[in-house]
Amino acid sequence: VAIQREQARRQRPRWMIAVTGAAIAAVIGLGWAALGAMRDAEAAHAARDHALAATATAHQDAEAAHAVADQLARDNQALSERLGSAIQRAEDRQAAREAADASARKRDEQRRAFEAQAAATARAQEQLRQERRKPITISDDCLKNAICTK
Repeated sequence: VAIQREQARRQRPRWMIAVTGAAIAAVIGLGWAALGAMRDAEAAHAARDHALAATATAHQDAEAAHAVADQLARDNQALSERLGSAIQRAEDRQAAREAADASARKRDEQRRAFEAQAAATARAQEQLRQERRKPITISDDCLKNAICTK
């Protein structure tokens, strides 16, 4: 049996041992490369998960910003409407004030015109009164004639 072993040992091809060693080295190298690839894949998955989380956060932030922008637009619209109504009320008040001022000016003008007319009437009546108080002088011709032309 020992002789058969020795004979088999001598008959084993040495190139097969070299190929087997190279295959073992290749297996170890490929295992090492597979381990590195697995680590790279895990890192890529982690990066992808982080990117998805960042994308979800960005979408949430964008939705929140959109909601805030919509609220600001509604607030702006409401303020614009309030400002428009306030301007309209101010214009209405200004128009009413101008109408009241015009009416007051018209009344003042009418009062002054009435006072001027009353003063003119009073002066005319005073003149008539003064004329009536003057002594009447009748000429001698008129005293002697029944019809006087002077």
